Amino acid sequence: MEKLLLIPGPSPVHPRIIHSLAQPTVSHVGPEMAEELPRALANLKRIVFCERGEAFAIAGAGTLAMEMALLNTVDRGDRVLIVSQGYFGERLAEICAAFGLDHDLVSGEPGAAVPPERL
Repeated sequence: MEKLLLIPGPSPVHPRIIHSLAQPTVSHVGPEMAEELPRALANLKRIVFCERGEAFAIAGAGTLAMEMALLNTVDRGDRVLIVSQGYFGERLAEICAAFGLDHDLVSGEPGAAVPPERL
């Protein structure tokens, strides 16, 4: 058995994954994508337990997804409460500030719940 080192790269990749990555790319506006995307989103909804909700595949960084979620649910003049327990909560506060959105940040210790009385 090959030794598995959990260090920052290079990471061992299963040959099945390497084979998949070697396939020709598919255009995001082509018929293959139009056929595959509904199935991919249905599978995503099952994986994240939101079969009655809506799933989105976003071609971008996690920060883009956070911006999209925030800017599509908050109007100017709304106030956002961010309960943060680490990096992503802090990042959401930075995004609010960058877009001039009023927000309150309640920070907790990473790995620990923020007590309700702090809210």
